[in-house]
Amino acid sequence: MQTDYSIPRSYPVPKERVAPRHLSLYMLCLPPILITAVLWLTRLNNVSIMDVVAAFVLAIVPWWSYLRWRRDATAFVPLLAAITLVYWVYFAVTLFWGTLSVQLAFVRVPIAPNTITQTMVMAAGGVLALAAGKQIRFGSRLRLTSRLDVSADPAGWTYLRVIFLPLTILGFVPVVAGLGGGSGREIVQDIFQIVPLVICFLLLERIFSGGSRQLDKLLVIVYLILTSVFGVASGAIAPWLFVAIGVLLVYIGVKRRMPLLPVVLVAVVFLFFQPGKDAFRSAYVYSSGGQQVSAGILTRAHAWLTLSIDAWSGAFSGQSGLAPLDLVRTTIDRASLLTTDAHVIDYTPSIVPYQDGSTYAYLPVSFVPRFLWPDKPSINDANHFYETAYGVTNAQENHNNVSISVGSLAEGYMNFGWVGAILVMFFLGILFDWVETTFLARDSGFLFTAFGIVMVLQFLLIESQMSVYLSGIIQKALIVGIVLLPAWRGQRRTERMGRIEPV
Repeated sequence: MQTDYSIPRSYPVPKERVAPRHLSLYMLCLPPILITAVLWLTRLNNVSIMDVVAAFVLAIVPWWSYLRWRRDATAFVPLLAAITLVYWVYFAVTLFWGTLSVQLAFVRVPIAPNTITQTMVMAAGGVLALAAGKQIRFGSRLRLTSRLDVSADPAGWTYLRVIFLPLTILGFVPVVAGLGGGSGREIVQDIFQIVPLVICFLLLERIFSGGSRQLDKLLVIVYLILTSVFGVASGAIAPWLFVAIGVLLVYIGVKRRMPLLPVVLVAVVFLFFQPGKDAFRSAYVYSSGGQQVSAGILTRAHAWLTLSIDAWSGAFSGQSGLAPLDLVRTTIDRASLLTTDAHVIDYTPSIVPYQDGSTYAYLPVSFVPRFLWPDKPSINDANHFYETAYGVTNAQENHNNVSISVGSLAEGYMNFGWVGAILVMFFLGILFDWVETTFLARDSGFLFTAFGIVMVLQFLLIESQMSVYLSGIIQKALIVGIVLLPAWRGQRRTERMGRIEPV
């Protein structure tokens, strides 16, 4: 019997879940039209027709990418759909529901409607260029044809299980986290954060495919609990949120469908905790003297939970002076690039001249692992020019505690105008094509796929400028490969089909 290689990886897909071979115009356009219409009908801001058209483009590209992924079944996860969906959130949602002003050093400045329109057009054009760069398939021609994978020997998987939780727990110990000092901090983070994350995705892939042990499920559950509790206790949502997104991506890759309820749940949890974050950080992370406040992990987690409950209950009761919509809007403003990118367009080149590529000076440096160059400049140096030149911060000493960026799209405009913004996104599309065909193809193997999802999580941070956006990828790959050395074996690209059996 002939094997059906249109089915990705080793997971059989029921016929009713496979998208039709040809995408109809009705299927392609109706959902983006509906979601854009809902946003327009519930808008809190005045928007132009051009704004609405740009928002529709930002909606249709991720939907089109998702449908193509479902139809072609060649990649483990819909990489382009995930990244362009973030652009839709950061620009289109803010357009209709966000606050159309930018916070500078001492004052909040409203953004002119025509500048908002220019920014929306730039975002829509950038997303289209991103899709075009991926569609030319140049990156796939450069894909790696030899890769590593976890050994079929049970000892390899046993090694992963043994080191999984110890590395995770040690990563939350302050003494261990500070072992590397200034020059080795990134290496320590990769060992105690990235390596456990890769192992989590490896085990999850087996769990969702039905080829795991009960021990694997227990290990992953404990890991998710530890990550959530310690993340909340540290005053950061990102660690928990990115692990949650990674879990969703693995599920989508194995099951070939979008789990709507978990997606909504993740969004609700993020929305719930966001209003209490600033109060929590003021009370527990840093005191008025700039020193970290000593408190237990559970005390901190409970405090953030309580502060968030108080914020929402006060909003619904009217006692806080804020409405629930105000809290939602504040959260939207935190997940936005529309106004900051509009501010760049406003200032460039009338106040700040084009930089002609100077902000990319750190980019070659970012690919050099820090253990090979201990005194390598900080990646935050790439953000400091923007902070100062565009009036976001006003004092040099603030750079030690603040790092603000505007994303690769606006950075392209900051350097070369409209041409720069489009070209940067086009070349990123080529990069994403290479990542997808090398790490996320159906024959990539478990290890490459797990690390590929870690790369996807980094690519979702679209607010980072290029030097930060691509920083540390080579070092992360080397660290993961070295730590997991006892568990892997070399292999050539081969089609791997059949059900995964427990190891």
